[in-house]
Amino acid sequence: MRPLSRRTLRELLCLLVDLGVHTVHTVRAQRAEGHVLPGERQVGDITRAELMDCLGRMDAAGLHVYVRRVRMWLGLVWEWAVEHGHAEVNVPATIKAERAFGSRPVKHFAAVSLPEVPALMQRLALEADIQSVLACRLLAYTWVRTGELRGMLWAEIDGDVWRIPAARMKRRRDHLVPLPAQAVEIIEALRARSRGAAYVLPADHRTDRAMSENAVLYLLHRIGYKGRMTGHGWRSVGSTWANERGYPADVIERQLAHEPDDDVRAVYNRAEYLPQRRAMLQAWADWLDALTAG
Repeated sequence: MRPLSRRTLRELLCLLVDLGVHTVHTVRAQRAEGHVLPGERQVGDITRAELMDCLGRMDAAGLHVYVRRVRMWLGLVWEWAVEHGHAEVNVPATIKAERAFGSRPVKHFAAVSLPEVPALMQRLALEADIQSVLACRLLAYTWVRTGELRGMLWAEIDGDVWRIPAARMKRRRDHLVPLPAQAVEIIEALRARSRGAAYVLPADHRTDRAMSENAVLYLLHRIGYKGRMTGHGWRSVGSTWANERGYPADVIERQLAHEPDDDVRAVYNRAEYLPQRRAMLQAWADWLDALTAG
């Protein structure tokens, strides 16, 4: 059994004391052997309802991640108890966290509204073509996630198509990204300064690492968009633009590398929509350029 840290052990033992457990020889922190707790009950006497009541209080307090860890730690206690005849069932293991507990609210990335895009593009045009600026523009032109862009390798670029391997994608499937002419131009400018790096956007002082995950965010903070825009926010802005112009939902969602909400539809709809997405992104890039010129 994997040892728990001393802090985790103390928290877990306090929880078991609250449940009235009498003896626990189950958890080891480094070389600590056994732990005797005050109380009158054995591990095997604790019911699932009692555990759910205790864990439910944590969940109600908003400790959605922590309560899952506690359930896992309790499972180690019951695992030992079952093996040594102190309980018949690993009760915590019967609690399915995904159904029993809440989850953290979805984090929404800050994004400007469409009417605010012209001012952002014109402000961005005042910056020199440093790497963070070029990265921000690539995010705008392609609607990819920041992590996907940071990991871009020269080996993944084939002319005006970028194939992101499944290992780097949230949905664990390859993602083809058609590159508008403006994105290709930026990539060629980056190639000229690549210093032999495998990464299209290497770290400032290390060619064997990707650029900082916060480089684009710091750029946006510096030019006055802190709390108003993020690199990830371009996905929302681009999607809004495309929806307002009547592009098909399947084309937009495929560009965002989203899966359909309908499981059956997800199975049958494997189309890449590459020609449609290429036309959509080129129109979007031209629109952004027109705003910059304006």
